[in-house]
Amino acid sequence: MQFIAPLLFLGFLGGVYASAYYLNLKTPKPEGCDDVDVSCGSCSISSCGLHPSNKELIVEVKS
Repeated sequence: MQFIAPLLFLGFLGGVYASAYYLNLKTPKPEGCDDVDVSCGSCSISSCGLHPSNKELIVEVKS
């Protein structure tokens, strides 16, 4: 009997995750989401493909 409560809790968490995932898939993209300015340099996220430090990588891939 003691193992039923954790299983029900994990099932509940799985249901919440599946519901949130499904609802997220149904949400439409905002207007202008795909209009990325290539000359962006306003943030400090260096792992972004548009960051100025990664421009060499982009040029190498396209060549």
